[in-house]
Amino acid sequence: MKMPLVLVVDDQLSARVTMRGLIEYLGAQVQTAEDGYQAIEGAKNSPFDLAFIDIEMPGINGVQTLRELLKLQPGLVVAMVTGYGEAGLVTEALNEGAIAVLLKPLDLQEISHLVGETTGWPQTTPKNCRDALNWPSVDLGKGLLPSSELEVGVAPRKQLFDTDNGHILGSIYGKVLRPY
Repeated sequence: MKMPLVLVVDDQLSARVTMRGLIEYLGAQVQTAEDGYQAIEGAKNSPFDLAFIDIEMPGINGVQTLRELLKLQPGLVVAMVTGYGEAGLVTEALNEGAIAVLLKPLDLQEISHLVGETTGWPQTTPKNCRDALNWPSVDLGKGLLPSSELEVGVAPRKQLFDTDNGHILGSIYGKVLRPY
C-alpha cells in the first residue's frame, strides 16, 4: 500500500508542527505550507491524498485555497481548520467540497480519525495520540494537547443552522463539524 501524502496549510507554526508530528506518527508523509500560495505551488508538483487547510490566513484565505487546489486535484479530500468559526466561510467551504471543519484548539484524536477514514492509513489508530507528541525540543503550547472529552460517533453538542433559510448545515461533535 502506497504511503498517503497529506498537505497541512496553516499560518500558525504551532498548528503545522503539531499536525505534521501526528500525521507522520500515523505513518503518512506530510507536506506543509504557511499560506495558500505555497499550498497551490506544492499541489502543482505533488498529488495529495488529503489536505487540512486553515480558513483564516493572510493572502488568500482557506476557501480560496480550497477552490484552487480542487482545480489542480479534483479528487482531493479536504478538511478545513478554524479558530474563529466564521459562519460565512464555514458554509462556503462546505459548499465548495470540504468534508469537515475542525475547530481549534485541534483535537488530535479527530485528526487521526480523519486521516485513517479518508486515506485508509493507518490500519489501526493509536489509542493515545499524546504518544505522537513525544518528539524532542518542540514546545507546542498548552492549547494543542489532544482532548479526550468525546468519542467519534456520539450525539452532537451543537447544531449549526443557516439563518437565511433555516436549514441545518451540520453538527459539532466535540471540535469537528460534520456537514449534512
